[in-house]
Amino acid sequence: MSGIVAHSRSAGSGTTTPAQPSRCRLPGSPGVSRPERRVAAIAVRLFDLLAPHHGLSEKYRKLLHLAALLHDAGRVYGAEGHEHSGAAMVLYHRRLPLSPRQRRAIAYLVRFHRGPVPSVISQQQILQRGDQHQKLRLLLGILRASDAVDSRRLRPPTIIIKRTARKLRITCLVHEELAEARRRLGGPGKFKLLETALGLVVRLRIKPAAP
Repeated sequence: MSGIVAHSRSAGSGTTTPAQPSRCRLPGSPGVSRPERRVAAIAVRLFDLLAPHHGLSEKYRKLLHLAALLHDAGRVYGAEGHEHSGAAMVLYHRRLPLSPRQRRAIAYLVRFHRGPVPSVISQQQILQRGDQHQKLRLLLGILRASDAVDSRRLRPPTIIIKRTARKLRITCLVHEELAEARRRLGGPGKFKLLETALGLVVRLRIKPAAP
């Protein structure tokens, strides 16, 4: 990608090497695409930047990264409804070396990375009781926000993220016409879950990149 620059008024958490994309290939899938890698890179950077707000451990960072690498896997069967087919691929193909709980968590994140998100665990059919639904909803908020600032139909923008105590400001520097970029980036409701889960206000600005 052209670049991701994350700024904060306080230092973020440390980083570790996340899952290797080569281990994330599912049967029937051509493998992890460049857009999926971009979203994964944004997601882990955002996770680290928001660490003072969410307090989640390293295992959740790894879950988020793997889910981001797989979130569009269902596109192999077509873009329409790919969140459903992708979640099914995660649940039923055993190539991924995951525990049952990890598998359900990633399938949940893939399934709801787009579209309406159930507010309570009883309204979905993937997670079970004891699967840390609220923590996974927070991860889902990060994944949806990361997916919102990347598009397969645009050249990868430079993304500048700044965090303050109550706001998350995201600036996308794009190469296309602003009207087209604004149509492709953001998306209705993509930041709402993150705002609700962390009590933050998310502001997205789309500006032209320097020539």
